[in-house]
Amino acid sequence: MQILFILMVILALIYFPTKYVAEYFGAERTGFWAILCSLIINGFITQAIGSLIDHKLITFVVMLGIGGLLFQYILSAASYKQGFFISLLSQVAILVCLLVFASTYSVVAS
Repeated sequence: MQILFILMVILALIYFPTKYVAEYFGAERTGFWAILCSLIINGFITQAIGSLIDHKLITFVVMLGIGGLLFQYILSAASYKQGFFISLLSQVAILVCLLVFASTYSVVAS
C-alpha cells in the first residue's frame, strides 16, 4: 500500500507541472492521457539515449531537444520553443521525482 502511495505522489509531481506549463504555453492537448503518454515516451527515449551515452549531462541536453519535438507533436504545441519549455520543465520534474524517490527509498531501507 505504501508503494502505491509513493507511485501516486511521483506521478502527481511529474504530471501536474507538465500539465500546467503545457496549458500556459497554449498546447492544444493537455488531457491526462496525452500528457501521460508523452511522459512515458519521453522516459523510454531518455533510457535509450542514456544507454548509448554514458554522460548524464549530455543525455539531459540531448533529451531537452528531442523532448521539445516530442511535446510539440503529442501535445500540439504551436512552436518548437513552447515544446522545448514544456520539455525542460518535465525533465526537471522527473529529476526532482527521482531525488524524492531516492530519498524516500533510503529512509524506508534504513
